[in-house]
Amino acid sequence: KDLSISFQLGMAASVNGNMHIAEQALSLCVNQGYADPAAQLNLAHVYKAKGDTEKAAALYHKFIEQAPAHQATGYWSLADLKSYTFTEHDVANMSVYLMATNISPARKSLMLFAQGRFWEQQQEYDKAYASMSQANALLSPIRPFKQDSFLQIVNSLSLCHPVAVPATSGDVTPIFIVGMPRSGTTLVEQILASHSIVEATDELPFMERIALQLEMSGGYAKNLASMSSETAQQLRARHLSEVQPYFQTMPAFFIDKNPNNFLHIGLIKTLFPEAKIINVIRHTTDNAISVFKQHFSRGHDYSYSIDGIATYWNAYHQIMSHWATLYGAQIKHVSFEQLVREPELQIRAILDYCALSFGQEC
Repeated sequence: KDLSISFQLGMAASVNGNMHIAEQALSLCVNQGYADPAAQLNLAHVYKAKGDTEKAAALYHKFIEQAPAHQATGYWSLADLKSYTFTEHDVANMSVYLMATNISPARKSLMLFAQGRFWEQQQEYDKAYASMSQANALLSPIRPFKQDSFLQIVNSLSLCHPVAVPATSGDVTPIFIVGMPRSGTTLVEQILASHSIVEATDELPFMERIALQLEMSGGYAKNLASMSSETAQQLRARHLSEVQPYFQTMPAFFIDKNPNNFLHIGLIKTLFPEAKIINVIRHTTDNAISVFKQHFSRGHDYSYSIDGIATYWNAYHQIMSHWATLYGAQIKHVSFEQLVREPELQIRAILDYCALSFGQEC
């Protein structure tokens, strides 16, 4: 009967990708008048994840009413629904909010991103770009891009030749979907997750954590190039144990869709030689502007300037060229534009690469 326990259950289930339990627990809180407006917000996030835009939008509006100090979060959440069209009432509220002088740069930036989406809907592209530029300029000093350290890792990995490990014939095959953010990785994930024997997880941080451990114990590239088979087996087992809680029983194929894993393909192929790796590529300027107008809740600190995006994009191409040289056809490169233009042909090719039968549901 303690609604705070239901709220915690709903939040934990949401983080773990169990949207059915999350919906049940958070709906109980909302329907019984739980005091914290975060229940409204996070139940809306659940409906967004399930594709129910109408229910999500209604709850975001309730959250804005109940937590006016956090309305920027509510309006950006509405903007991030993609299919939601702002009303005149929404726009008036956003304008009033932005005229206030006592709001933090972080909250103001959220509202500016939302306002930019409104101007984009109105096809007022100069105004949209101005709002998004102002939003990014506010965030840039708060979340600075550590460019030098990022490029140092990319450059060292570009010279790295990881140890060759024989392919493993285990009971499970991981599918890693990588690429630039906003390139179509989520679309590819949804296509594959529709297959009867494939399960999705989340944007898992586990490869990044292993890479950080290797970096802190003598250097990422150095340790990767000299890793023993015993260490590789230990790290492989650790990764699988961290993925296990996402499933009741381990599936034959599971997806790890963390775009940033493009940096860690050498590590992935060392731990999981049998892994399927799909690199999604989108037209350069389309991808760049999509990153520039997106507010990322964490990470992606390069995204707050065009220069930062260009640096990150070039580094992505540099390291992917290296991995392509090392691993060749073991990596599947998918064009977002071709996937949209000729879906069945491209989906069949993706499924063939993953050694999966064609399923109409995909």
